[in-house]
Amino acid sequence: MLAHLRAYLILAEWLRDQIEVDLTRDMLPHTRPFSETYASLVLDPDYQPTLAQLIDDYLEANPTRNRELDLLPLFAWLAPDHPSPLLQEGLVKPRPTYHYRLPNASLSDPDWGASLEWNRWVEVERLAADPARLAERCEAYREHLAQPTLSRWLDSLQRWMRS
Repeated sequence: MLAHLRAYLILAEWLRDQIEVDLTRDMLPHTRPFSETYASLVLDPDYQPTLAQLIDDYLEANPTRNRELDLLPLFAWLAPDHPSPLLQEGLVKPRPTYHYRLPNASLSDPDWGASLEWNRWVEVERLAADPARLAERCEAYREHLAQPTLSRWLDSLQRWMRS
């Protein structure tokens, strides 16, 4: 789970670029990105939390369902007795999965299909399954977060995705 979260944090900007999130959806609160502070915490190689700590840190940094990758349903399923009111909220349905809110559903576009979005998600899976590459990308992204915002993370992501 931690590897998938790390991979997602690293690839989120690339996914947003590829998906071209609809402006209306982007303006609504449902697909908010994770904060840089939270990303820095999770991507730190020394961050090896227990499940309880991962949930607590997530809830502290993300006290909302409105994240592009909402982990609340998974956490509610994994820790049904967790005391957080957010995990007990009626809108959070416990289930063994992530709630990936980012993709558009462009049903009227003949070139769009669920397989297109799935293939994008597979890049998250691939990165999560490659510990050496994931560690390398975590370090690079943490270095990026420490730099002034003029540096372009998306350029690095696009270069990596081409290779």
